[in-house]
Amino acid sequence: MPTFSRALIAALLAAVLATGTLYAQVKVSDLRIGSSDEAADATPKDETATFPASTQRLNVFFDYRGAARQKIGVEVSAPGGLTVFESSQAYSGEGTARIEVGGVDMFRKLADELVGYAQSTETSAKDLGSGRGSYSVYLSTLEYGARLLRDTLGIIDTWDLPSAASSDLEDLQSAVDEIDDLVAQAKKLEQDDKAGREALAALIGDEAGLAATAAEALQAFGEDVTGLAIPETQADRGTAYLVQISVQGSPAMSMEFWVTDAALPEATATEPPPPTRTAEEQATPDRTTVAASRATRSASSAGSATADPGIDLAARTDVESNPTAAARATDVAQRLASEAQVEQTQIAAAPAEVAPGQSSSGSTPLAGDDPASPDALPTWTPVAGGASGGADDEASADGGGGPNLAVLGLGILALAAIALWLRRRV
Repeated sequence: MPTFSRALIAALLAAVLATGTLYAQVKVSDLRIGSSDEAADATPKDETATFPASTQRLNVFFDYRGAARQKIGVEVSAPGGLTVFESSQAYSGEGTARIEVGGVDMFRKLADELVGYAQSTETSAKDLGSGRGSYSVYLSTLEYGARLLRDTLGIIDTWDLPSAASSDLEDLQSAVDEIDDLVAQAKKLEQDDKAGREALAALIGDEAGLAATAAEALQAFGEDVTGLAIPETQADRGTAYLVQISVQGSPAMSMEFWVTDAALPEATATEPPPPTRTAEEQATPDRTTVAASRATRSASSAGSATADPGIDLAARTDVESNPTAAARATDVAQRLASEAQVEQTQIAAAPAEVAPGQSSSGSTPLAGDDPASPDALPTWTPVAGGASGGADDEASADGGGGPNLAVLGLGILALAAIALWLRRRV
């Protein structure tokens, strides 16, 4: 066997072993959050973290070790499950990371999302009028996109914005109301009513275009805005912000925090603690479930840094967490359409013995939706694996998220090389 072949096989095997070892050694621990820049002053994840309603910024801290340029992400979701902050950075070695999360960051993130949701709704309206594909899937996608717009507007509306931005917000709200009404009319049409379908699709597209224009104005306003507080939460155990730490995309650990001047209820000797979200919901919030709970609450109330010492990790965000509006719109449109199609496929393939009104997957439908109906709303499927907020205080990078693709690829190459060598030896 040539010396080069032997050297190649040895190098591949060494790379597989080294990559797998490095990946398995990455650990994150001691997640905590505080208003001070000092990690020692922060509240750990096993304690109740509350901050005044006027808080403009907080710092998320976590420790890591054994890292070799792995991406560690920080995501914050608001009550209701919408993501309001994202950061992804590569770390090496060991140290303590500090990621700053502020009200301005949240506003900019939500404004970006509004643009994406509005533009994807405009695209879905064109698909509806084209006459191609499933009529009910396009309607479900439009309805779901409008709900995401509405939920996002609900958070932005908590800020006391200048009159110009408030006017854009009102325009957006009006457009979303119109989209809801038009989708309701479209659901009453016969599927073979081509003329009615095209007319309503054009009207929905016009309203979505108006929404996109207003959202872009809010996005531009966010570029220069300052002094925004983090939106206030309610004072109960089900209304917290959720901080999720992930390693290489796999959830590792999480904690909740509240922004309110009111006191949270405490457990007593005779009564259990107030209910809160389950570990599964904390790790990967299902948007349909949290949207339904948020709607219920609303109705009731109405009536690349490294680990080298001295490097400040604050305010560093990976470029992937802030794509352009056009790229975000394309991604959201594709995601909504594909997930709606998956939902319809699952409904069509559901066993006959599943009782009407029940979902074979066990997910919670939105109020008034029948999961067995072809018009049931699409949902985001939670990511499998990964530790939740109730997991151990230390999590490895694999965290149940599946094998590293780099390790798998190198392993396949190594096996192929070995097989070729054995074949030549025979």
